[in-house]
Amino acid sequence: MPDPNTTDAIRIFSFPAAFGLPTNGPFSLKLMMALRMAGIPYELVTGDLQKSPKRKIPWIEAGATVMGDSALVLGWLAKTRDVDLERGLTPLERAQGLALRVLLEEHWHQVFEYELVLHAAGAGARLGPAMQEHFRGHLYERGMLRHTPEEITAFGKQDLDAVAAWLDGRSWTVTDRPTLTDCTVWGLLAPAVFSPFQTPCMAYARGLAPLVSFVERARARFFPELAAPAILSAA
Repeated sequence: MPDPNTTDAIRIFSFPAAFGLPTNGPFSLKLMMALRMAGIPYELVTGDLQKSPKRKIPWIEAGATVMGDSALVLGWLAKTRDVDLERGLTPLERAQGLALRVLLEEHWHQVFEYELVLHAAGAGARLGPAMQEHFRGHLYERGMLRHTPEEITAFGKQDLDAVAAWLDGRSWTVTDRPTLTDCTVWGLLAPAVFSPFQTPCMAYARGLAPLVSFVERARARFFPELAAPAILSAA
């Protein structure tokens, strides 16, 4: 049973603000939307990756609890604060949501990291050679960097087309209200839609109306303090 006395303030450690977003960390944005959806306040802090318990962004501190990985944090919130962002969904809806989350978190995320850090049109030059070398090794071990740039672009566009087809005609991802899966879609797509980079897949994402509409819908509902993405004012 959840512990009703677990009220320690939550601090989220993430990357700095970028592109008009409070952070450019996709999983941090996912966690922030989940906490806002659950009505749980938090403080966002720029964190040193070397101090993360799993060497990953984000991680949280809440009293004596220090925890990395957004999925584990959400599991902890379910146990301690009764946060279930899939409450009321059918088994099929839960399965559909999981499939979409895995597509974005395990496959598209690699494409995004490649374009952000290693593509010539991304932010790599601002990050420096050490960061680029870290991601080069990371993405090779995960598998994405074993492909050619052309193949990576094709994979990314295929992912984006699939998500756009999923979202077309829907307000939210699996039912008529936002759920956990919407947090993932916001977190994994908002940096591409908000960013100024003209990499192949990020630029392609900004041309897919269902993706842009979803990101704007989530921003307006859960992050109203943020300005709309520039792509909308340019349209």
